[in-house]
Amino acid sequence: MNPETTRGALLKIGDEAQVRGWIAAAMFGPRPAEIKDFVVHLGRLSLHYWRPDFTPEQAKLMFQDFAADMAGVTAGELVDVCREYRQDPLNRFFPTPGKLLELLDHQLTQRRRDKFAAKRLLDIFDGEPEPEKFSSKPLPTAAEILARNGVTKSEPEQG
Repeated sequence: MNPETTRGALLKIGDEAQVRGWIAAAMFGPRPAEIKDFVVHLGRLSLHYWRPDFTPEQAKLMFQDFAADMAGVTAGELVDVCREYRQDPLNRFFPTPGKLLELLDHQLTQRRRDKFAAKRLLDIFDGEPEPEKFSSKPLPTAAEILARNGVTKSEPEQG
């Protein structure tokens, strides 16, 4: 990317303060869900599935575990994933945090990419040079990879 071209293109759609605000919004995005969001949305989801009665302390621990395991998920994403899980006819039991994260994988990956791209855009906007390539070493050949893993020669299977 040419920093001057990129900077010029951004300044055509807004002044410097606006552009910085848009980039910051893309970098930081919506706020992560808070414990109260997990209590509300997972509590509502739990109404659809049988589960043992928890003591208030057990329920509190469960919601804290979900919040810790799903740190960074936004309140909106939590609402969406609870709805998606509830609407799948194959789901017969209350989900684990891992299952909900699996359903959110595409959204979370896209958000990470957007943050990376926004950071790079801010660097370009500020006139930062292109980062150096990670490595100038050539990639190993297939034979080198196989040799490192103990495969030295391919032999036809004996029947």
